[in-house]
Amino acid sequence: TSLRLGSNNIQGPVPGSLSSCPSLTKLHLSTQKNLELHWSLRGSLPIWLSSSKMLQLLDLSWNLLEGSIPSWMGNKEQGKPRLAYNDVWSFPPTIGLSDNKFTGPIWPSFGKLKNLHVEFGRTNLSRSIPDSISGMTSLEVLGLSPNNISGDTPHSLVHLSFLSVFNVSYNRLYGETPSEGQFMTFPEASFEGNEALCPRLLAPRQTK
Repeated sequence: TSLRLGSNNIQGPVPGSLSSCPSLTKLHLSTQKNLELHWSLRGSLPIWLSSSKMLQLLDLSWNLLEGSIPSWMGNKEQGKPRLAYNDVWSFPPTIGLSDNKFTGPIWPSFGKLKNLHVEFGRTNLSRSIPDSISGMTSLEVLGLSPNNISGDTPHSLVHLSFLSVFNVSYNRLYGETPSEGQFMTFPEASFEGNEALCPRLLAPRQTK
């Protein structure tokens, strides 16, 4: 089942009536398998999303949603992450909440979500990057720029061997920047705009 209403001027809260569509696979306004709600949605994330067991891609970017990102987004049910690969869908599960008015922390429970792309850029998230993010062992994309995130960059993130995109630019991070693992591959632009952040100590290139 597919409903395409994306990039329209839909206003108001995320429609609660969508909770009665358990077999919906693509929704562009992209599923409970693809959930894409663009441009003029307001209010907070509805609790009914927590029971959308088929949810594979949640894209609510470019709206006016506000409040904190609820901790239930990182909860498990029956031992399985709510957002995870399955046998049918080949694309990685994705949470896209950029360009909204969210505030508050990134909850430690997000570390339970093993296979995920995360994009929380251009909101107003604060506090620190939780060390538990290192539990997202198949994480490929983590975009947190720009926000008001403070603290250091957890060294445990160097163990995210699949991480190919990492952007924490224009936050309030400080301290040392990890320089091992995938962090050796990220451009300097991924860290710029953090005035108290120490540069990475990269090994010098060998010359012939």
